[in-house]
Amino acid sequence: MAVTVRDILNLPSFKNVSILAGEDGLNNIVSQVSIADSPISNVDYLVAKEGDFYLSEFYFAKDSVEDMYSYLNTIINTKGSGICLLDEYIQELPPEIIEHCNNKHLPVFLISVDVPYGLMIKEIMELIIADGQNMLLEKEITSIIEGTIDEKSKLQILNHLNPHFQNNIITFYIFFNGNAESTITEVCNIFNRNVLSSGILYRKGVLGLITCSESAQEQINATTQYYIDKLSHFKNIASIGISDTDNKLKDAAKAIKQSLTAAEIGLRNSENESIVKYHDLGIIRLLMLLSGQLELEEFSNNIIGALMDYDKTTNSQIYNTMYTFHKNGYHYKNTAKALFVHENTVRYRIDKAKEIICSKSAADDFRETFSIAIKCKNIIENYK
Repeated sequence: MAVTVRDILNLPSFKNVSILAGEDGLNNIVSQVSIADSPISNVDYLVAKEGDFYLSEFYFAKDSVEDMYSYLNTIINTKGSGICLLDEYIQELPPEIIEHCNNKHLPVFLISVDVPYGLMIKEIMELIIADGQNMLLEKEITSIIEGTIDEKSKLQILNHLNPHFQNNIITFYIFFNGNAESTITEVCNIFNRNVLSSGILYRKGVLGLITCSESAQEQINATTQYYIDKLSHFKNIASIGISDTDNKLKDAAKAIKQSLTAAEIGLRNSENESIVKYHDLGIIRLLMLLSGQLELEEFSNNIIGALMDYDKTTNSQIYNTMYTFHKNGYHYKNTAKALFVHENTVRYRIDKAKEIICSKSAADDFRETFSIAIKCKNIIENYK
């Protein structure tokens, strides 16, 4: 996921840091940490690397705005990610330096001189190393999903991830709203507290791999519900996708795909709950396989488009009535209440909708045909 300057602000040693300038650059990516306590020289351009984050007392520039410009421009020109100043010699920056750093999106922090260099370096490097490990693990999980490795290698990766994994596996995939670093950590910990489960960062969310030795469905359902209850307390979770509960460890790729699909649907489709079980998706699981295919759009347009075209021609409300009828469980009285019209009006419009839909499809059940067409429409709109 790449370590950013913003991530550094969440480290324990940086808890009392002040941002002097360049707040727009907090998403700059950090590749390593360096100490900058000497005047600028040509060597700095040779050894500097893109993404360097610097720690400095700024003693060599404390009395000279020109020297400040010179060193900060070195960081800017070598695409450094930011700099943290200790407050022994510098407590603030001149306005022109602040403006310059703001314009160049270079974050400048101020921290107490009592915070040791060693502690800051240790925490930043641990963060970078952990991110590298997460990136490697993400590649391994992706190789499992895409089937680019053999079955033995898949099991070896899973065993390396957690040697205590049992034969039955359920997977959760969790999307988050906005800036949720602390929540992400807490969610990972929920899975990692159990020796038989693991929570890892994957893509833009958290992948929870839950295993159990019991094959009894009652035990599996209880385990699944336990994690649902634990996760339901977090307000900034956007969507939770849950795989089927009958997968074996060797089927981990299928289970992960199922939870990813369910989470995507929960995230993008406003008609679904934020907690989505793959088992409950029904026919939409098959329709998702056609996402991006012309046939899906043709079917939707053939049914939905015909109703909308009729409305345009006759200034009617056939499509809206049929949609409301569908949303109200095909109940005439409830549909009439929702639309503030007489029930007979609803019946007339639904009869007309049935006539139009049946003229476009050979299916016996016009309600089912409309329901599938709506699902196709949602997939087209939300999964482009």
